[in-house]
Order: sequence, then structure tokens, then C-alpha cells
Amino acid sequence: MSDTKTGDLAIGKRIQALRNERGLTQGQLAAEASKHGDLIYQQTIAKIETGNRGLKFEEGIAIAKALNVDPVDLLSEESIEEKLLNATLDFSVSALRDYAFRTGLTPVFMMLNDFRRAEANYLRRMTETAPCELDSVKERIDRAVTPAYKELEKDANRLLRFVRDRLASFEDVYENLYADYENSPEAKRTPDDSDQGPVAYLDYVEERYQRKKSEQDAAKAGFMLPSSGYVGKFCKTPQADDAKNDTSSNAETAEDKN
Repeated sequence: MSDTKTGDLAIGKRIQALRNERGLTQGQLAAEASKHGDLIYQQTIAKIETGNRGLKFEEGIAIAKALNVDPVDLLSEESIEEKLLNATLDFSVSALRDYAFRTGLTPVFMMLNDFRRAEANYLRRMTETAPCELDSVKERIDRAVTPAYKELEKDANRLLRFVRDRLASFEDVYENLYADYENSPEAKRTPDDSDQGPVAYLDYVEERYQRKKSEQDAAKAGFMLPSSGYVGKFCKTPQADDAKNDTSSNAETAEDKN
């Protein structure tokens, strides 16, 4: 099999996986993709998925829009399952957990357990209904977080939608979100005491991001990162430094007296 044929088959299988995840038939995908460009037939989708026909550029754009993903995702080496795990778990669940802590809403925690169980079933393909189970829980999460939009407003909405639409990595989501936010009028205003919306939530996201990056950097350097600063193989604790400073000060005082 030629490299071109192999590449066409790989792209076709990714399109097929994305289509199946969304519960679409080939005909439904063709109809939806046709709304975003030239007419695409069910037979065309079938040939693309089996690698018997290459994917044209315009078709790729239309199919990506129909599947609600970035066109790059059709060419990605990273599996769809990995993207779902990294992105959806990091942001959709954290946004829901944040709301649960704010409101003391016990049912939300139960829903988080349902989400993790459904996602585990999906990733491991434990049941034939796993994709439907995951979609069902996601819909329930959307409904549960809707009241929180009044507090979290644009950022909660953007985070949840951006993650599911793009299926991007943690870093990509944060960097794109933050760049977009920095250029918005919302970012330039001064927050007040009653501000529980975009500014407060972005601060929360940024803190998580910086914390994660610090942990990664510390791990690479062989350090551990406790709740307050670095402590590791080559790093003294703050208490140790304080004790050393106290000893030095006492020694200097004794020397002055002599």
C-alpha cells in the first residue's frame, strides 16, 4: 500500500471515529457537511472512511465543521480519546467542581462521579453504549452548570464550549483563551468587590495553569513541590534557611561582643 493510500485510510478512520462518537450515520454527516460547502454524498463519506478516496481540502473544512472540530484534528496523530481525557476532564469537570464548591450542591458531586464512570467506559470501550452514556452525562453537566453562567458568565461558557469543540490540550486551551481574553474589553476593566465573573474565573484558571507548569518544571529538575515553595534533593526548606540565618546572626553577635 502506498504512503498516500495509507494516509488516506488513516484520515478516513479518524473521520469515522469522530462520526461514531457523535452518533451520526454517513448520510447524516454528508448532509451536515453539505451545509458548509458543496454537496457531499453519503457514498463520498463511505469512500473517504475506507481510504478509497482522498479527502479534498474543501471537503475537510466542511466535514470538520459538521463534526464540530478543528480541521487539524482530522490529521492529528493524537487519539481522540486522549484529547477527550486531557481537555474535557481538565476543564468541564473543574468548572463544575468549582460551581459545586461555591453552592454546596451535593448532586453535582454525584454527577461528577457519573461523568468519570461514563468517560472511563468510553475510553476503555467497556460497553457498546459508552458514547451515548458520555453524551448523556455531558448534557446533564451543561444543564447543571447553566445557573453558574450567571456568576461565571463568559469564561465558564467559553471554557466548556471551547474544550468540547476543539478537544485541545490543557496548554493550548489556556494559551488561546488567555490571549483572546487579554485583547478583550472585559480584561481591561478594573474588577470590583462584587465581580465573580470572567476576571475571577480567569484568575482561577491561571493559578491552576501556573501551578501545573511549576510542578512539571520541578519534576524535571528532581524536586517535589509542596503547598508552599520548592523542597527537594538540592533545595533546603524555608525553615532550614531560617535556622541557618538565626545561627549566623548569633555567631555574628557573639563575635561583635568579643
